[in-house]
Amino acid sequence: MKIENILDTKNSLELYGLDNYLDNLISLFEKKKFPKILLLTGAKGLGKNTLINHFLSYVFDKENYNIEKKIINNNAKYLNLYKNNVFENIIYLQGDSNNKIKIEDARNLKSKILKRSSNNLPRFIIFDDIELFNKNSLNALLKTIEEPSKNNFFILINNLQCPILETIKSRSLETKFFLPLDKRLLIINFLIKEKKLENIIIDYKNIDITPGHFILFHFLCKENKIDLNKDYLKNINLLIKLFKKTKNRYYILLINFIIENFFYTKIKLKKENINDLIKKRLQASKTIENFLVYNLTQNSFINSISEVIHD
Repeated sequence: MKIENILDTKNSLELYGLDNYLDNLISLFEKKKFPKILLLTGAKGLGKNTLINHFLSYVFDKENYNIEKKIINNNAKYLNLYKNNVFENIIYLQGDSNNKIKIEDARNLKSKILKRSSNNLPRFIIFDDIELFNKNSLNALLKTIEEPSKNNFFILINNLQCPILETIKSRSLETKFFLPLDKRLLIINFLIKEKKLENIIIDYKNIDITPGHFILFHFLCKENKIDLNKDYLKNINLLIKLFKKTKNRYYILLINFIIENFFYTKIKLKKENINDLIKKRLQASKTIENFLVYNLTQNSFINSISEVIHD
C-alpha cells in the first residue's frame, strides 16, 4: 500500500482522542453559530484533518455516522463522494513550500463559491497547510473569504511549520490543538493495532511525536531501510537526495525528526554540556531552513550538518 493511502485521513473511519473537539464543532453547527472562518492550529499529525472529516461526515451524512462511538460507516455515501473528489459541497486546497497554489487557483475558487450549490446545503472550503501558501495567493484568498456569502464556511488548518499572516488570524476564530502525553500514547497504540504495525523502531513513549508523524516516519523508515539509532549522516544524505528528486516535504520532516532524536540521545547520555547541545540543535535547524530557502546543494547541506551531527 502506498504511503499516501495510509496517511489519507479519509481512510480514518474512527476518531480517537479528539472527542471533545468534535463535540464542540457539532454544537456550534447545530446552534447555527459555526464561524465563517475557523482556524485550527497545532502541530502536524495531531489529527486535525481527521477531525474535520468526521465533522463533515456528521454534517452531510448523519445516518451513517455513529456520534457516540465517533465512527464513520464505510459505506457512507458522503465518504465515497468525497474520496473521489466529486462532492460539490467540499473544496479542498493544500499549500506547500513549492507554491503550487497560484493566484489563478484563488480566482477560480472565487467563481466557484459565488455560485450556490445545487443541493442548497452548506459548502465547506478547506485550506490545509495554510502557513505554506505563498503571500500573493493568500492575499487573493483573503479577498475571496471576505466576499459576502451565507452558506460558505472556511476551515483553515495551520500546522505551525512557519509563521502565519496576522491578517489571517485576525479574521478567524482560532481553536488550538494540544494532546497530553496520555492521549498521544493512547492514539499511537490504537494506530499500531489498527494498522497492524510490527518492528516498531521509534521510541514514541519517550520522544515528543504526534500520532500522524509516528505513522509517517514508521513507513518512511521501513521503506528506505533507515535505522534511527545509527548512521545519522548516511540517513540524512539519503533523505536529502530523495527530497531533491521528489520535492516531497515528508523527507524534510523525517530529517528534522532524526536530528531531534540524535540530540535527545546525546542529552540522555549526559556526556556533553546541555547548553552546547542546544546551540548545535539550533544550528542544525538553521541549516535546514537555509537549505529550503536558498536551495542549497546536497553537498553543502551535508557539510554544514556534519559540523553538528557526528555518528
